[in-house]
Amino acid sequence: MFAEVCFWARCICFLPTGYGKSLCYILLPRLFDALRGVSGQSIVLVVSPLIALMKDQVGSITKMGIRATFISDKESISTQTKQEIERGEYQVIFVSPEALYLEYTV
Repeated sequence: MFAEVCFWARCICFLPTGYGKSLCYILLPRLFDALRGVSGQSIVLVVSPLIALMKDQVGSITKMGIRATFISDKESISTQTKQEIERGEYQVIFVSPEALYLEYTV
């Protein structure tokens, strides 16, 4: 996957439990920025059906200094969060599959 990213290929990955997805969430925004010569401008979209896991991942990633948020179908997105997403203030955005179809999704 990282080789694909380094050559600017579009990439989609389906990884089972224990295969290092969290590492991808942490490394990809930084790798994208390094390859582009920018800082904090790359966004990784993670689609996950597990809301509790998304909340946990956002908390863990945020502690590492990476700006992250999540959108689910069970929680309405605040106007402030929507504006922050539109301004590119998050590097990792977790989205439930259902939320991809909701009107409020950015």
